Amino acid sequence: MNRDAIFNIALEIWGIVICVLAFVALLLERNQKKEKKGVSLCMEAACILLLVCDSLAWCYRGNTGDAAYYIVRISNFCVYMINYMYMSLFMLYLLINLNRGEKIMPVRARAVLVLSGIGILLLVVSQFSDGLLYYIDADNIYHRSNGYIISQIIAAVGLVLCFTIIIQYRKRIEKAVFWATMSYFILPCISTIVVMFYYGLSLQTVSVVMSTQIMFVVDMIDVDRRLLSSKLQIKNAKYEAEHDSLTGLYNKTAGLERIRGYISSMTDEDKASVLFVDIDDFKSVNDTYGHAAGDYWIEVVGKLLKGECDSDDIACRFGGDEFVLIHKGIADVESMSAKMKRFARKMQLKATEYGQDVHCSAGVCQIVGSGHDPEECINTADNALYEAKEKGKHTSVIHSIDINGTENVTILDRINADVKEIQERIAARISYMYTVMIYVNIQSGDYRVLKGAEDLQKSVESAGSYGEVVTIIENRLESERSRLIIGEFLAQDRMESQQQEALTVSFANNDGGADLMHVLKVKEGGDSGFFIVVQNLDVYVG
Repeated sequence: MNRDAIFNIALEIWGIVICVLAFVALLLERNQKKEKKGVSLCMEAACILLLVCDSLAWCYRGNTGDAAYYIVRISNFCVYMINYMYMSLFMLYLLINLNRGEKIMPVRARAVLVLSGIGILLLVVSQFSDGLLYYIDADNIYHRSNGYIISQIIAAVGLVLCFTIIIQYRKRIEKAVFWATMSYFILPCISTIVVMFYYGLSLQTVSVVMSTQIMFVVDMIDVDRRLLSSKLQIKNAKYEAEHDSLTGLYNKTAGLERIRGYISSMTDEDKASVLFVDIDDFKSVNDTYGHAAGDYWIEVVGKLLKGECDSDDIACRFGGDEFVLIHKGIADVESMSAKMKRFARKMQLKATEYGQDVHCSAGVCQIVGSGHDPEECINTADNALYEAKEKGKHTSVIHSIDINGTENVTILDRINADVKEIQERIAARISYMYTVMIYVNIQSGDYRVLKGAEDLQKSVESAGSYGEVVTIIENRLESERSRLIIGEFLAQDRMESQQQEALTVSFANNDGGADLMHVLKVKEGGDSGFFIVVQNLDVYVG
């Protein structure tokens, strides 16, 4: 056995191992369409048989004896026949990939099947002729005949027809699948050119097998990618179907379904609080500040309520400016009071920051133990909300229902009182201590004067950049040194990089006295910015 034979046999044995593994993997695949999977399995089986037959032909090449005689002849016959059959299988594989519901096979595709049939017919005829395509000599060695070119022409025409079809409909398949399919044309062409100069290697057979494995791998990856994409689309569709687009909370249907489910499944040891929250006088908010502001406050309330929720809690937008939540594991007035206080204070800070009078009322139903009717609990929270409205709004009412069904009512007036006290204290400080208060958000380009002279109010509101805001402030100072201090203190890169919650600098004002300038960082609901506050020390002392 010569070196070429050993090389070919070794190469083809490795090819057989790879094809068998690919065949088993494809057989176990559950995501492929049945029709496509069947054709792919046939192509892999054809590759295995092709390699087995060709390796047997090489193994018994030049050997004498009856077994070698028949094996060489049968193997070479099968190699030719399998190549023609594979061309038809490839065409079917191509049509499955490119199909968009067409029921009639293209003329060129039928021509490929006819050519395959003609090739097999000529192969059969050649067995009864004097070596039409090839012959086996007395030493049991395969040789090509003059008619061998006919088999190559048939294969070439079939390849060209397949090539024209895939080029015409290339937009129907993914780019990676297109180039993987093109390997069936590229690799055999390269191997044919090599064989023309170096006859004796089974490169054409190996190239067909290689292109099949490339198509197999890329096709499997494409199927998995499509499956993943489909799962993501389903997941996104489910999310969109269950969530409110403005707040990101569950919508009414999905949220109430989960809340009812939890209440129904509560045990004697469980406890929870159901909340109904809405924005007070929301129509007035829309009429006063505009519908864009109304949407903004719905979004803010949703985020603040979500911020008070633990991972197991459920929050949904009930509709309009109303929200329903359930806090699991909480059914005492103290814990709920703390949550409502935090929420009310955050709302007040936001309202003060934006200079708008916006606040909420809440109704709570606290339940302990099992056996409670979900609808009754939700309605109790809703009724508690109406009681809060009757109390003058901007407050909360808690109904507590214990395991025996006994109900207690708590009015959280102290929350409203605390908020009003804070509001009045802030207003007093702004009025008597601070001469200027400017809100700055460099990222969004939001610059607003909360307190200051009329000309400053107009100038800062029309400022196009943070630099213009600083220039307007500097221009109000007569002292060059004070302008330099303020310019360096408010430098944009310094403001963006500073980590401290508050910075302070002193400078001389135009009245011959001293001012302090503070920068206070603000971050609420994901919105980051800071206040520039000027404090007149002379006014404060007076």
